Amino acid sequence: MNAPENLPPWFYYLDDILRQAVIFVFVPAILSLALVFARPEGRNRFGPLPPVLRLRPAIATVLRKSLDGHGRAGRAEFWWAMLAATLLALIPLGLALRFSYWIALAALIPFAPLVSAGARRLHDIGRSGWWQFLALTGLGLITLIVLWAVPSQKPEDSEAADVF
Repeated sequence: MNAPENLPPWFYYLDDILRQAVIFVFVPAILSLALVFARPEGRNRFGPLPPVLRLRPAIATVLRKSLDGHGRAGRAEFWWAMLAATLLALIPLGLALRFSYWIALAALIPFAPLVSAGARRLHDIGRSGWWQFLALTGLGLITLIVLWAVPSQKPEDSEAADVF
C-alpha cells in the first residue's frame, strides 16, 4: 500500500524520528528493565573480594582480563582503568578536530576492555554484567555510574545488595 502523496514534509521526518526512537531508546530500555528485575538470589556467587589495586596493577589486570567477564573487579581497579581509557581517548579526539572526524572512532578503542571490567565490577556488587545494557538508553549511564561506585559486597552476606 503506497502512502498518499499529499502528506506534509514534516510527516516523513516524524516517521524517521519515531522509528529511531523505537530502535535506539525503547528496545534497549525494555531489555534493561528486564535485566533490572532479574536479581541474583542469596549470596554473591562471583567469588572472593577483589584486592585494592594501584594505577599500574589495575590497568594491567584490566588488560589481562579484557576478554574474561568472570570474577570480580574492585572499585579501584575499575576507576583507574576508566581514567586511563578516558585520557587515552583524548588523543584521537584531539586529532579528529584537526584532521578527520573518522579518527574520532579510534577514541572508542581504549574503552573496549572496560566492557569486561564493568561486568566484573557489577559482579562485585552482586549484579549481572548484563546491566551494562542500561548505557544504551542514555539515562541508564547515570544508574551504571552509581552502581559502579557502590562498595563491594562481601560473599558472606546473606542477601544480595539492596541498591535498587
